[in-house]
Amino acid sequence: EAIIGNGLAARSIGHGLATILILVIAVHNGGLARGMALTTFVFFLFAATVHPWYIAWLALLLPLYPRWSFIALIATMSVANYSGVYYHLSGDWTDPLWMKLAVYLPPLLLLLLEWRGTLPLPEEDESDSLRVGSASAL
Repeated sequence: EAIIGNGLAARSIGHGLATILILVIAVHNGGLARGMALTTFVFFLFAATVHPWYIAWLALLLPLYPRWSFIALIATMSVANYSGVYYHLSGDWTDPLWMKLAVYLPPLLLLLLEWRGTLPLPEEDESDSLRVGSASAL
């Protein structure tokens, strides 16, 4: 909305882009954990309203599908807490463009590097006894 200036147009564009990306994810079918994690990530990238505590859902999926872009979104989302401070200082409840860039640009750049294969993915610990499907996790 900060870039386009029209809430309805921003939501329509966001929904359209999210739908396209979710369809691309569904076509590439890389397993349930991958699909859930990527769909959740795409949802948060294009949702009209994302409060910082919403990102906990993405954090829950990290052990199943670890990605640097997900970790970056979880880390940078703390900048969004500045919205309250900005509102009290300016009386304007819209997020400034610099804040949106600070939150979303690093995860998008990391996602691009992951898709291109130029960024090594986080290592999964094969000895972890709490992995999904592990007998000791029961």
